[in-house]
Amino acid sequence: MGNAPIKRFSAGLLNVAVWRNKGTSRYGEESVFHTVSISRGYKSQGEFKSTGSLRPEDLGTARDLLQQAEDFLNSDSAEMEEEIVEEVL
Repeated sequence: MGNAPIKRFSAGLLNVAVWRNKGTSRYGEESVFHTVSISRGYKSQGEFKSTGSLRPEDLGTARDLLQQAEDFLNSDSAEMEEEIVEEVL
C-alpha cells in the first residue's frame, strides 16, 4: 500500500489524489477503503508549498478534478485491479 496515491489528477496548481487505505471494522475484519485529497500549490518566499484552501476561481477546476477522481473510483480501471491484486498476494 505505501504512502503514495494510487492515482493523481492535476490541472495547473490544483492536485487531487486518490488514496488506498486499510482499516479494521468494528467486528475485527480487515477492509480496504479509498479517500480523496485536494491541494493547491503556491510559492511563498521562493519556496513551493501546498494548501487545502482554494480560491473562488479554483472551484470549477476543483469540481472537474474531483469528478475525474469519482469516475476513476467508480470504474473497473486496470490500475484499481492492479492495486487489489498486489494487496492479495
